[in-house]
Amino acid sequence: MAPSSTNRGRRRVVLLPLPYQGHINPMLRLAAALHSRGLAVTILHPETRAPDRRKLPADYRLVTIPDNIPPELAASEDIASFVFALNKNCAAPFRDYLAGALREEEEGEDGRLAFVVADVDWFAPLSVARELGVAALALMTTSAARFLVYLAYPSLCQKGYLPVQGNAKSPLLCSWFGVWRSSCPCFQFVKRNKFIFDGYPPKILVSIEMRTLCIT
Repeated sequence: MAPSSTNRGRRRVVLLPLPYQGHINPMLRLAAALHSRGLAVTILHPETRAPDRRKLPADYRLVTIPDNIPPELAASEDIASFVFALNKNCAAPFRDYLAGALREEEEGEDGRLAFVVADVDWFAPLSVARELGVAALALMTTSAARFLVYLAYPSLCQKGYLPVQGNAKSPLLCSWFGVWRSSCPCFQFVKRNKFIFDGYPPKILVSIEMRTLCIT
């Protein structure tokens, strides 16, 4: 897509929000702040739940990439499976887009790509940006408490509390009671969500290690 006359020659930032309203709005707040400082803004978004172009500022560029998400998964409440599928299906389209943006930059057809900001849950595209040598930041749109939980994950693994081993009665410190108990609500939640806790945090940690912005 050709750059608009107002954006021609300006350094460009590519923003990749997660397709949930609570993730899109903070990313758009960041977009406004960056745009006010002279950066041209491209919103890169999967086809599923793409924002209405008419509701974005006129000089923002909206680019959608194919995600091949089944409608039933997109409509479900299985957030973990949806996010994993997005990362799996969008990694290649994101790579193609980013490689094309770098070619346009070399050919002088667009402003220099300054950096990429992706939601912290976009662990695959963030890895792609790093592989292509593009500066990238991970944006965490939830609370700082969630950020601290991810930072604690390696320690929980080292102490043997995670990953959850079947029906093992590993003790977990419950701050509500101040004692080690395998029956505390925290531990039971982890057991019920084994798929999330075993597979999700390690990938998010890769994003966090790259550099993370917390906007709540």
